[in-house]
Amino acid sequence: MKKFALLLAVVFMTAISANVFAQGTYINPEVGSVHSYRVAADMGSYLWTVTTTADLGGIDLLTDGTVVSADATNANVINLTWLNPDVANNRVYYVHVAVTDDGCTNNKVIAVQPVNNFTLDIVNVDDDGTTLADAAETNYSTCAPAISAISWKGIETGNEGDVTSANANSFDYSYGTLYFYYKITADGINFATTSWTPTITIAQAAGANADVTIETKLGGGIGDGSWGTGPALTMGSNSPEIAKGAGNNVIWVRITVDNKTGNETDDSANENLANNDYTITLVSAVDENSNPHTDLGNGSTVQTQLARPNTGEITTD
Repeated sequence: MKKFALLLAVVFMTAISANVFAQGTYINPEVGSVHSYRVAADMGSYLWTVTTTADLGGIDLLTDGTVVSADATNANVINLTWLNPDVANNRVYYVHVAVTDDGCTNNKVIAVQPVNNFTLDIVNVDDDGTTLADAAETNYSTCAPAISAISWKGIETGNEGDVTSANANSFDYSYGTLYFYYKITADGINFATTSWTPTITIAQAAGANADVTIETKLGGGIGDGSWGTGPALTMGSNSPEIAKGAGNNVIWVRITVDNKTGNETDDSANENLANNDYTITLVSAVDENSNPHTDLGNGSTVQTQLARPNTGEITTD
């Protein structure tokens, strides 16, 4: 009975567990997070339940394990994983514990209101994954690559010495290749146990004669793993499902712009006489439980291959 008397005087205590991504609090846990709830130890038997009612007798949500799950319900500490709580309607849940000792029982309860802090953000990064500084984080520009080689197409006729008005300006230029890198980061859900789907649009302005490749990879650093192992993205709108997995909250994107070798006059290469923009926009995101994003951070970034001077051909007076 001494133990029972002590229980009546104990304040219901809670502690945040070491969870997957340590987000939210025990009374406002984020979707997918794990938190610990406890009462005093060594008091006989314990029975934990989670319901939508403060009063006794509500349906125990732990039985189904869809909204919330637990590792065990018969100890003084319970670790609750808030899998799919109703955050859209600000639902309040009640964590109950019934403690029985020497044939006597006491009940304690705490109110918990899970929250949705599912966020998404995008930044421009360098080839080592470092976020570009200041304004370049969302709006970066660089000159088109230097021309690396030039060949005269007049030799194709086998008469290299015969210069005519038709071939005097007929050259192939090697316009080079540029790489643009982006980092998309999601936060606020347990990615180890929850899949998610972002909606991403990618747009290109100018540079129609360039060969453009979009590659991605998931998680880790920008140098970890191989390109092409992440979601397939193309120009236009994309809504790839990102599988659950620790670290799958980061999508690295590389856009390769091959300006090719040739001449813009015959559409065989991209001389880049107008600014060539690549814009990635985060439209939205939902987790597998249809919980939407709460914030898109930067939302959109642009990287630009700046135009070369439009000199025209060499002529005479």
